[in-house]
Amino acid sequence: MFARLMGLKTISPDRLHQLVQSLEPVTIIDVNSRRSWMEARVPGASNLDPAAYKESDLPPDKNAVLVFYCSNPKDSGRTMTTHTRGRRVWELNR
Repeated sequence: MFARLMGLKTISPDRLHQLVQSLEPVTIIDVNSRRSWMEARVPGASNLDPAAYKESDLPPDKNAVLVFYCSNPKDSGRTMTTHTRGRRVWELNR
């Protein structure tokens, strides 16, 4: 729960599913390695390298919800704080 320590919101898998079904703009971002992302991922998730992404890699709609997840919570927490100020950001919890 690294995100909570950083003051960031978390979201459960069930709540994320409801959000996606509601058609609210939501972007799911996997910050695991590309290889890990290729093997298994949340449906619809895109993959970003947490060490090399730019703000332009995020959706232009700053009101869209961004949900990050990673097998290493320190990576997703660090990624969420880099280019996401002023956005609605959650970390997917297990």
